[in-house]
Amino acid sequence: MAKEYKKETTIGKRKRSGKRRVLTVEEKLDISYKIFCQNITQTDVAKEYRVTIPCICNIIRSSRKDPNYISALIERRDLKSEKREKISAAVTLMCEKG
Repeated sequence: MAKEYKKETTIGKRKRSGKRRVLTVEEKLDISYKIFCQNITQTDVAKEYRVTIPCICNIIRSSRKDPNYISALIERRDLKSEKREKISAAVTLMCEKG
């Protein structure tokens, strides 16, 4: 019998023990987009992101309850990118000074 081929995943996306992995802000936005705009089922999205269906359901419930949930996620993502830009500018400046 041949073994089934399993698609390789990155280390961060592998399921370790019984604990659910923490979804990033980008992943939560992608999940919301796929369910609301692309009409992909929660089961398929849960398999893709390797989390449970209730985890996906919690994200969807939060976005339906609070209309500002998605905008808050976008704001959090933008803050992270601004922070990274500031850090990279500071490191570049320090490297130039020597």
